[in-house]
Amino acid sequence: MPTAPSSEPDVTVPMPAWLPTAVLGSLGLYCGFTVLSGTLSNYTNPEFGWLVLVAAVLFLILAVGSGWAYWTQRQPAAKLCAAGGVSAALPPTADAPEHHHHGPRWPTLAVVAVPLLLGLLVPPRPLGASAIPQSITSGTSGAVRGSLAGRTNSPSVGSSSEELTPDKWTIWEWQRAAQSGRYTQAYLSGWPVNVIGFVARSPNLPAHSFVVARWVMIHCAADARGVGLLVQDFPADDLATDTWVAVHGLMEANKVGDNLQLTIRATAIDPHVGEPRNPYLLPFNPW
Repeated sequence: MPTAPSSEPDVTVPMPAWLPTAVLGSLGLYCGFTVLSGTLSNYTNPEFGWLVLVAAVLFLILAVGSGWAYWTQRQPAAKLCAAGGVSAALPPTADAPEHHHHGPRWPTLAVVAVPLLLGLLVPPRPLGASAIPQSITSGTSGAVRGSLAGRTNSPSVGSSSEELTPDKWTIWEWQRAAQSGRYTQAYLSGWPVNVIGFVARSPNLPAHSFVVARWVMIHCAADARGVGLLVQDFPADDLATDTWVAVHGLMEANKVGDNLQLTIRATAIDPHVGEPRNPYLLPFNPW
């Protein structure tokens, strides 16, 4: 006996058969583009770029598989229409129920489509001064916070015989040195400083000063930590926040409680250095 049709309307929005192929292929191309163009460094440590390339290849393989399935499903109907058949144009009856090909559903497709849309619509930019903690921008913090604080394998501030001299340290390495306890106030004071970072400010800073800051990344932007050094003795009020600068000068270390407070007595500032190819410091990479 034929089954009576349901009285409840079907409110499911049909998914175009070509859409999964388009989304998967686009995401694969986008992942590959982020690696080849260098924009991946705005999101994650380039050391893990090979993982993104693997993901790009997998998405492209899935897109090819989805496209092939779409093509093979269309061929029988196309041949039937070409032969003059009419059964393909008739709606399914109760005695001949419709055969459903269960492809991806909308929620499943959204898991893939949302990251793609965010990547295409949101400009790729690194973290900037607005996200730097006030403890850094106030110029009073000499410690590296969060997951970086316990690290001891810095390639520059360590026990290696190939240790860089302080005049080649980055902002992060200066702060590591100040908190390590291995260096005295007298040793750190007077060294030439040559660092690159972006301008950060807060209302608590002394007049005519700013903080030159960077973000230190371990794996990705989610675990990045801000570091900064106070810069004084150079007219810099016209430098806009987030401007990348090269700061040259002499280091001054002062004892504040149990900590060493570092201040760059600047002799020259280059506001035209531009954003580095990799805006994050990557202190634990082999290179």
